[in-house]
Amino acid sequence: MKTEPLITNSGLGDVNLSTLNPKYLSLDSVRTDNAHVKEFLHQFQSEFWQAHKIKIHHSVKVTKEHLVRDRVIVFIYKKQNFTSINDVLKLVRKYNFPEKYVLRLMSEYKNCSCIMFAIEADGDVAKYKVYCEIPLQNFGFGFKWVGSKSVVTRYDLKPASEYKALIDASGFSLYPEFLDKTKITRAASVKDENTSKRGFELEFNSLYLKDISRDVSNLTFVNIYDKLKDLANLPIIHFSGGLESNGDKYFNLYFVVL
Repeated sequence: MKTEPLITNSGLGDVNLSTLNPKYLSLDSVRTDNAHVKEFLHQFQSEFWQAHKIKIHHSVKVTKEHLVRDRVIVFIYKKQNFTSINDVLKLVRKYNFPEKYVLRLMSEYKNCSCIMFAIEADGDVAKYKVYCEIPLQNFGFGFKWVGSKSVVTRYDLKPASEYKALIDASGFSLYPEFLDKTKITRAASVKDENTSKRGFELEFNSLYLKDISRDVSNLTFVNIYDKLKDLANLPIIHFSGGLESNGDKYFNLYFVVL
């Protein structure tokens, strides 16, 4: 009987074994044609960031007539005596992080367990974001910037049972039926400092596109399922929304890639 030869490390030749890492492959799996997003994801395929525990969410933003799907969040869990604020600053400064926020970011970073890097690209325009998650703290901040424009967003945790009040306070005032059928595990109000933009964020046990597509399709003219069917097998754990500064309603869905 013929047997296949065993593959050994020596037989792999010039193959870069890091490219076989599930984290590396997950970053590679994010479907995008946007050059900004591709370059952003490539940053986290370096040996340094791959040494961390990583989570990846692929997000979409939807308004009445428009959908933006080139949105990704990479969660990096700090390693004691390994990850430093200098590593974070080096990365965000690559994307022209506003220097006026550096001291504030450094202060947030001291006590956080996880730092989140995000990008939202719409054609040639890319917005970058960095957030710190601090355990046992019922509020947090996100730093967002695009070109010379920047803002700090405050997130305040609220009882999950108050989610409808949060939706009302945001000005969104629409309630997809799927929210009544799932257990909401975390709720927060969202407010951009010094602007009128406000919103809400809700986390829940995993749902899938088939579970919510009918409900969210009632919120937009966009054919949600058709536009996102390649993400249909990824769990959705986060729904957020609110009003833009110009008064337009929007909502976001977050799909778990890793």
